[in-house]
Amino acid sequence: MDAGLLQGAGGSGRERGAYTGPDRREVRRFELANDSTLFLDEIGEMPLDLQAKLLRVLEEGTFERLGSPRPVRADVRVIAATNRDLEEEVEDGRFRRDLFFRLNVFPIRVPPLRERREDILPLARALADKAARELGVPVRDFSPEAAWVLENHAWPGNVCELNNAVVRSVLLSDGGLLSVDLDTANGGNGREAPEAPDDSLFAAERHHVLRILDRCGWRVRGRGGAAEALGLPPTTLESKMARLGIRRSR
Repeated sequence: MDAGLLQGAGGSGRERGAYTGPDRREVRRFELANDSTLFLDEIGEMPLDLQAKLLRVLEEGTFERLGSPRPVRADVRVIAATNRDLEEEVEDGRFRRDLFFRLNVFPIRVPPLRERREDILPLARALADKAARELGVPVRDFSPEAAWVLENHAWPGNVCELNNAVVRSVLLSDGGLLSVDLDTANGGNGREAPEAPDDSLFAAERHHVLRILDRCGWRVRGRGGAAEALGLPPTTLESKMARLGIRRSR
């Protein structure tokens, strides 16, 4: 959070000569965002004294520049983001309750990667393609083992952590299937890195799914399909096929 965002007595910016040093008027964020949108990232990190100033601007739509008694009006749409639980922050006294309710008009919760594992592999592939284009290197898909590691990691750093792991994989690629080494990414201590699947168990599961698919003519959905034979929802089987590196035969 920019400490200068709400510099002054609940206001923004300063007048020339407001105090020793400034030789020109400084316009800050709220004034620049008039008739527009202001994005406040990591709002949960804002100190309590600045929270009071922000609340005043949101309630009154005005602020004063430091060194000027005249209020300045700004019509600003505010979008705030945080990775903290603000309700918990309110209960613990680290975030103002009145500011929370003022900001909590239309909340949008973005689930962390660990809660939407079906998105991890498609996102990792898109990030790998992007990294490959930027680095000018050819890459293929992730190996089945790498796909398993990606889908089973907790990803406490969410998309930023995933992107770093993918870029590292692309940089270390030898042109074959991409591998993922999260133990190296975590400084060699293995924290947060899932254990690689047991080779025999992994191979056995892959062989079993392939056998059922072959028996069902590679039909996944519907009566007589592989999902029905395995007792799985079709979407679960398709995710399992991706994890095991199984592609539908043509």
